[in-house]
Amino acid sequence: MILIICLNLLASFTWYEAKLEGWYYFEESPLPDEAFSAEEAHEMLTDEKERLQEMLSLALLFPNRENVAKYIEQHEQWSKQSLIFADTWDQVLSERPNADD
Repeated sequence: MILIICLNLLASFTWYEAKLEGWYYFEESPLPDEAFSAEEAHEMLTDEKERLQEMLSLALLFPNRENVAKYIEQHEQWSKQSLIFADTWDQVLSERPNADD
């Protein structure tokens, strides 16, 4: 009985903790579009690429659950970002007048 109560408390604590992930309330984008110069954005992206590569290296050399899970989470974030970029690319191309006309 005590085990069931503890598991129930743990599950409810996890639910309250997860509400901050964005589905519980509207979450503003942390980076406004015009907040950075092109040079700053390039530096940020270079740093992120290096961080992702370091996480991959750690996961490959020491493939425990924590290292692999951290890499997967970071990789999924950048996959989502690339999908947003691709969608925006398509929108911009569809709005451009044809150069052939």
